[in-house]
Amino acid sequence: HPFLCGINGNDMLALDHVKRVIQLYPGMWKGIGEIFSHHDIVSWTTYGEVPRTDSEAYDMVYKFAAKYKMPVNIHSNITSSASASSPLPLFKNQMENAMRKNHETTFIWAHVGISNSLHVDNLPEIAAELLDTYPNLYFDLSWLVYDNEIAKNGELSQPWVALIEKYPDRFMIGSDFVGHFKPVEAYRKEIRKYDLLLNALKPTTAVKVARENFLRLLPSKGVVLQPEDRIAL
Repeated sequence: HPFLCGINGNDMLALDHVKRVIQLYPGMWKGIGEIFSHHDIVSWTTYGEVPRTDSEAYDMVYKFAAKYKMPVNIHSNITSSASASSPLPLFKNQMENAMRKNHETTFIWAHVGISNSLHVDNLPEIAAELLDTYPNLYFDLSWLVYDNEIAKNGELSQPWVALIEKYPDRFMIGSDFVGHFKPVEAYRKEIRKYDLLLNALKPTTAVKVARENFLRLLPSKGVVLQPEDRIAL
């Protein structure tokens, strides 16, 4: 289920890039992402302004994604490592602005906003509040949110287990690997680490988190542009 990425959230021609790639490979793409906003390590090496989740350029991409029923997977740190203990996460409002303006767009918030050197004490409570407020929001549990928050040192966090059981249709696992850049053995090890969590969930919830929630968000077929969206190549 290929997702299209490599989008500059500061570029007002970002949507043209999306259309061009879909037009070049019609029927292939089913989603957009992982696209980037705040990411401490990446942001520190980015030339120019860091893209905002609620930028005008991204806004056009979100509206396009809604039209074609493509979920958008976005990495946006919920706060900065310089303010990780802040009771008001710095960048949460940008994600909220994006979801509020684009309520027909399906957002998958990668890693629940967690990244390197980030820890938010009340993250499960924040996640619950967001899920209650934005029915178009889903959370990806891959990478450091699982390793550092949900199953740190191999011990499950019961608040996270309870949260997932409360919202069984809104979470999904993932490898956070790109393409085939990892050998299959590494992929298998990465994806099987979730057995600890899945075995602690109700069987019906586990199936949803492991597989069904993600598949349900995808368009039935790869996207083919409608005539009004085609551009000159």
